[in-house]
Amino acid sequence: MIKDFHKTAIIAGEHYISFNEMLRRISHFSLYTPRQKGAKTIILAENREGWIYAFYGIWANQAIAVPIDAEGTLEDACYIMKDSNPSAIWVSKKKQNDALKALKMAGIDIPMYVIDDYEFADASACPLAEIPNDENDTCIICYTSGTTGSPKGVMISFGNMFANTDAVYKHVHIYDENRRTLILLPLHHILSLGGTCVISFMCGGGVALCQSLSAPKLMQALQNGQVSIVVGVPRLWQMLYRGIKSKIDANAI
Repeated sequence: MIKDFHKTAIIAGEHYISFNEMLRRISHFSLYTPRQKGAKTIILAENREGWIYAFYGIWANQAIAVPIDAEGTLEDACYIMKDSNPSAIWVSKKKQNDALKALKMAGIDIPMYVIDDYEFADASACPLAEIPNDENDTCIICYTSGTTGSPKGVMISFGNMFANTDAVYKHVHIYDENRRTLILLPLHHILSLGGTCVISFMCGGGVALCQSLSAPKLMQALQNGQVSIVVGVPRLWQMLYRGIKSKIDANAI
């Protein structure tokens, strides 16, 4: 599914991570995820390198990833925890207290792993991760926003995922090994997850990670990452326009 393309996989600010290093870090993260096919592991964190390692570490163990909106309410997180019946949770230091509160509200006691403690650990001795991907296996449970009621868990199989990625990689050649994709939208959402974190590594194009919606940070990520593909929503396009226009106006003075 993902191989060592012998090039940069992730650009996060001034930090460059090769496919080789990424696969070793995924392997390292997989050591702390339940090694049981079909077991569900929650990810509750802001977009970051460790989010990607945790996600693929879950897949490496043939388990199911359950991403939760890092900006969501405690009530929604509690509901998802109770509904999904998870075996473990990956959480960022920033969201750890919220996760503890939500777990307590849900009456759930499961192992918690803090991404910050593993994100930059030495993984050089770990093997390159291998990601099993049986098309019939559920790989993600994405929860809806719950606008008209409680969030609904949507079970997505590898077959579902590949049907979408193949459409814009193999059939319509939008993604390829020479086009890097920007990660900006929250990764708990399937549009961002599939359109950046999955297909970009499958085809070898890699990603540039931007953790802020501010126009300066966005423009910096686009330039440093030499981004070719942006997956976005109207708010993002408006911000891009403003950022570009401000630079044009500044140069015209």
